[in-house]
Amino acid sequence: MDLSRLLMFDPGVYVRLFRTYNEAIWPAPLISVVLILFLLSMILRPRPGSDRVIAGLLGLAWIWTGAVFHFQYFAAINIAAPVYGALFVVQGGLLLWIGAVRGGLIFSADRLADCGRDFGLAVIALVFPPLVAIAMGGTWLDGPLAGLAPDATLVLTLGVLGLAKGRKPRALLVIPALWCVIATLTAWLVAVPELWVLPVVAWVGLFHRLR
Repeated sequence: MDLSRLLMFDPGVYVRLFRTYNEAIWPAPLISVVLILFLLSMILRPRPGSDRVIAGLLGLAWIWTGAVFHFQYFAAINIAAPVYGALFVVQGGLLLWIGAVRGGLIFSADRLADCGRDFGLAVIALVFPPLVAIAMGGTWLDGPLAGLAPDATLVLTLGVLGLAKGRKPRALLVIPALWCVIATLTAWLVAVPELWVLPVVAWVGLFHRLR
């Protein structure tokens, strides 16, 4: 059975979409890398107010991905994209409200050896897509980048939430759990091997968040 027939778009179009998107929004990809590095540095070396900034940056990443990637780009090839976009905007709003406004998330890497898995998830989200794109003969702009594309942003978020102290609000995990399912189904249907990595990594992060 040709799984691609179950898609509303050609798998090749989906893969090429990321390059079109990243080039169209330049220099947002470069700014996103800088902001994620800044975010990770604030976890390693907390500053006054850094917890709210970290949550705020994550929230804005989800809102951008929903409003720009899903609504403006993915919607051109997938009729479900506006629904996906709405979910991402809601998740972004929850991160902003719970973490940035109410200060309900406190991040720490005091015992980095114990939370290396979670920090590793964030690093994978940042470096894996561009490295794979380059290995496949393209440029780093050919991949789904963290902070700008759904799956990489999901993995980044699960990693960063794992670095939050105490019990995390379960409301922040509902949409990520739903997107794990959607991302896995999409990777299965598109049948491009490199697209499997981020959903699998996301499931690992989600499993540890829900324990």
